[in-house]
Amino acid sequence: MASPPIILNNNEQMKKITKENRFDEAIKALVKGYFEESLIRGSCAACAVGNIIANAMNEDIIVTKGVTGSVKDYGTWKGGFNILESWFTVFGSRGMFGEQYILESNYRGVPREQIDSTGYSYKELARVEKAFESKGEDMFTGLMAVVDVLCEIEGKSQEEAKEYKEMFVKE
Repeated sequence: MASPPIILNNNEQMKKITKENRFDEAIKALVKGYFEESLIRGSCAACAVGNIIANAMNEDIIVTKGVTGSVKDYGTWKGGFNILESWFTVFGSRGMFGEQYILESNYRGVPREQIDSTGYSYKELARVEKAFESKGEDMFTGLMAVVDVLCEIEGKSQEEAKEYKEMFVKE
């Protein structure tokens, strides 16, 4: 039996995310998700992209912890997360090592609003999603790949990427 959900973020209005602050907001969302354990591979609402979009839209992330050895953890948004009406209809990956799909025709309505709220394009977020989901079973390795991708998108150096990765070190 799964434990009760944990509410991790509680804000009222969408943030103003621009090309100038999108990187800082994305890193902030990922650091928070990592340390508060709302970052979950294979959960559209709580994966790397799910955390970045939830942060931009000021959505609460609710994590339901699975029982060890049976049901895995999964996440949703307090305001509701409909997978059939989300960013995941525009791009995603099939399985941990599966192929990525991009369905540009679905980039409209709610999915477009979610993606655009981040300041990133759907193609940029698709790169983030692929990095997070395709780096083996270790979530931390996928998370470090996400930092690399975000730094590459922003034109940051490998040295800067290394500094940002240090933000994820647990003491």
